[in-house]
Amino acid sequence: MSVDKSLRGKRVEVIELGSKKPRLPKGSQGTIRHVDEFGTVHVDWDEECWLGLIPDYDKYKILE
Repeated sequence: MSVDKSLRGKRVEVIELGSKKPRLPKGSQGTIRHVDEFGTVHVDWDEECWLGLIPDYDKYKILE
């Protein structure tokens, strides 16, 4: 998945995390803080935690 760095402020939803022990359940939502130089999507989650999403490893969708 190619990530657009202009995603700041958009909402995102977890479909499936690549980690065997995900910290967020499917359907969790948050607001994108920024995208770093490696393409990691840094999110402030509604569950009051922070976790970066890795394109092509984690599955997520940008909400409109």
